[in-house]
Amino acid sequence: MKVSGTQTKSNGNKPITTPDKAKKTQLDNSESDSQFRIQVAAYYKAQARGFAPGYELDDWLAAEKESKQ
Repeated sequence: MKVSGTQTKSNGNKPITTPDKAKKTQLDNSESDSQFRIQVAAYYKAQARGFAPGYELDDWLAAEKESKQ
């Protein structure tokens, strides 16, 4: 039986993932990794300035900009 698209076919307790679903999962993982790297970079920027309040957005935007370079 051919399975296509984002459908899964049950094989006992283990679903069979189709290529489309695997590709989406890879994209989700890479986006998640990128988001995590931005979070870490923003944290270190905040730490470097002593966690003074009011600059969170600036830290985040600078971290995003650096991650795209």
